[in-house]
Amino acid sequence: MIHHSRRFLLGALIIMVFWIGIGSWATLALTAPVRMIFPDLSLSDPSSEPLGFFLLAQTGFFVLLLGIYLTVRHLLGSSLTSFITSASSVRISLALRAGGIWFLIICLFSAALHLIIPQQVQVTFKAPDFLLFLPFVLLLTPIQCLSEELLFRSYLWKWTEGHRILSFPWVLCPLSGVLFLAAHLGNPEISALGGRLSIYGYYLLYGAFLMHLTLADRGIEAAAGIHTANNLFALLVLNYEGSVLPSPSVLTVQELHSASSLAAVSAAAALYLLLRRKLPGDVLTGMLPR
Repeated sequence: MIHHSRRFLLGALIIMVFWIGIGSWATLALTAPVRMIFPDLSLSDPSSEPLGFFLLAQTGFFVLLLGIYLTVRHLLGSSLTSFITSASSVRISLALRAGGIWFLIICLFSAALHLIIPQQVQVTFKAPDFLLFLPFVLLLTPIQCLSEELLFRSYLWKWTEGHRILSFPWVLCPLSGVLFLAAHLGNPEISALGGRLSIYGYYLLYGAFLMHLTLADRGIEAAAGIHTANNLFALLVLNYEGSVLPSPSVLTVQELHSASSLAAVSAAAALYLLLRRKLPGDVLTGMLPR
């Protein structure tokens, strides 16, 4: 039998082949059929057909999810549910509560930051485009975020579980943040703001925060809910010019300020953790026995 750690390493390689290799091939294979519906679609210009580009971009995440499922089920001999949560069943209500509260928090902090540090924001709401985009975003974004949380939080958590050094939160949380950052280095905002440490800090902190919740809840439900809410906010409420996923959002920031984004996610994470401690019962916790 393959040693536990080697199985996880082999599994990680298989998942990467699915995501980067097969996922890229599947995306290219679907480009022509998608262009039949969105003839102006250009892979080098996401804003040419935002909905068409969004649909193509989700292809890789479906392949990633398939790769994770096959690895967990057939190589590691576990169920996907056991990688999502340590509870007896997936705590969907926890994901919804966490996502809802996070959505309200980032709405509050985005408005506050705009008052403190005025940014050039345009109203870009167009009802026909928005309503056409809406069902696809609501349906596909949770799947995208679940696949990312399974990879960057669950898989890493299960891999290092029981390790006397790597399982320590002060090691595992930053490690998750670094891997999360590495996966987003190709995003336009990284190349546009690559000289500013704050843009790297944003992804590092965000990834570490979600890993902290995963370890605290012994499951990724809250992390997946928050990740989904964050992406929905960006796609539907406040996107930015040059985004990796352009969308007919209600508002659009003309210039992204990485320092204010880092400040906002830091304050939002701190407030969420405070609410997690202060709200009664299991509103933001899974209440699993230790």
